[in-house]
Amino acid sequence: MGQVADAGRHGNIVWANDRAETYASEAGFDLVTAGASIHWPDHAVLFPKLAGWTRLVAVLTGDCLIPPCGEDAWLGFLTPWLARMAGVTPGVRRSYDPDRFVAEGLRHEAWLDIGGRETFRHAFRQGVEDFIVCQHSRATWSRAAMGEALFAEFDSDLDRLMRPFSIDGMLELEIVSELTWGAPRSSPRG
Repeated sequence: MGQVADAGRHGNIVWANDRAETYASEAGFDLVTAGASIHWPDHAVLFPKLAGWTRLVAVLTGDCLIPPCGEDAWLGFLTPWLARMAGVTPGVRRSYDPDRFVAEGLRHEAWLDIGGRETFRHAFRQGVEDFIVCQHSRATWSRAAMGEALFAEFDSDLDRLMRPFSIDGMLELEIVSELTWGAPRSSPRG
């Protein structure tokens, strides 16, 4: 999408579609950016490459939703659904442990000499239906993983949870994100 939007106007941009671990380049980079999916690549392969390519990596993580239904109700919804999906989708945790989730999401930090960190909060309104559709962007809740029957049941359960917290069908949501930057390491700390 970015390449289409750029339409060749910036000749200094090299567009590549590859896995980070297999991407090869002789050129260096001024900055390498990553999002919340930084936990997916093999850090032992990726970060030594990054250490040779750049002195600065910036990672924007934590699309952490502050649920309008409250943390206990949100965990009460997620936990049984994760248990159900663990039987359907390999690699899905059977329960949601927020501390484990945060720890796993921060594993990349052992591969960075942290230069700084900043937290951003963003409040916005979203329709209940759009909120539910957004949840399906995660691999665990995708239509392909769930199948039609579970997909419909999930939507119904999530609507039942969130609808009481909406005003005229709109939810007041808050997302917390964190930007962390630093120099990549060729081996992890600790």
